[in-house]
Amino acid sequence: MKKIILLTWFFIIFTSCSKNIYGKYNTSYSRDKSAFFQIILNSDNSVEKTEIHTISNFANGKFILKDERVICYLDSSKFGYPPDTLIFKIKGNRLYPIRKGIISKKLYLKKDSSL
Repeated sequence: MKKIILLTWFFIIFTSCSKNIYGKYNTSYSRDKSAFFQIILNSDNSVEKTEIHTISNFANGKFILKDERVICYLDSSKFGYPPDTLIFKIKGNRLYPIRKGIISKKLYLKKDSSL
């Protein structure tokens, strides 16, 4: 009986620690529908950024995982903007942007569960 309890406990801990971070994260939850920001994390470590506000900006690149953080290295966009680096903290199904070492709790990207 103890082995079953230990095995169950180990399985619960193991499955809760292995997160599937791949997918679409966006600001569709926001009441402000005039602005939209989306990050797509693919299983081949590629990332796609879509930003729509007064202008549209699309960029592709690569990302790495480091200490529960997603670091996105984006190439130049097709509109000529310079390369960019975005850093996010992973917490549940949300990505919180990190700027100058500070995690922003007001803005986050929520994982799209419709996939």
